Amino acid sequence: MQPENQAIDPHPAAGRRGGGDRLEVRLTEILSDSTTPFDGGLYVSALPEEVPFVVDVPDFGVVKRRLTCPSDVTIQLAAFAHDLKTFADKTAFSESQAAAGARMAPDFFVPVGLFTPDLKAIDPPKATAWFAGRVKGSELRTNHSTGNRFLVVQVETLMGRVDVVADPSMVEGCLVGIAQVHGWLSARVITPLRPTGLRRYLPWLRH
Repeated sequence: MQPENQAIDPHPAAGRRGGGDRLEVRLTEILSDSTTPFDGGLYVSALPEEVPFVVDVPDFGVVKRRLTCPSDVTIQLAAFAHDLKTFADKTAFSESQAAAGARMAPDFFVPVGLFTPDLKAIDPPKATAWFAGRVKGSELRTNHSTGNRFLVVQVETLMGRVDVVADPSMVEGCLVGIAQVHGWLSARVITPLRPTGLRRYLPWLRH
């Protein structure tokens, strides 16, 4: 807890109304964790590309009761980097791909939490992805509880912008060009959410 008795939320969108790009997705399944009822995620597909992936939701215990499935919803997407590589430009990125024997586009997005390397489905699916995109900006922030600093990097992918949270030690030099990330996906659901309690019956309480 912070000194003001407010919970610490590491999600880049926390406390920033309107902050961060918003992605339109189609919700196809609500993934509850039977061992911890307040933890869970959503199985979604990005629109209009229909790219499927899973996201964990930090306030899942509250949000799950207010979602309609299937439905189209708006989310703010973040990735907590397990690995982060940067390349000065598309040429440098392509050269690294050639050296690795791969041919990924500089804005690729692969939901590696859905399947194994031999393309067998992972059950239950995991909220992880491997992706790349152009660096649109970055910001060094401080965790006011621990004093530790962390990076938030805006990466423009095939689907749209992802806010990447990373340890500053992962990056050498300036954050420009193309970023390639493997990380855990977390999302805040922005709209629409069904009203709960009295708000369901008293429309003037919904604002």
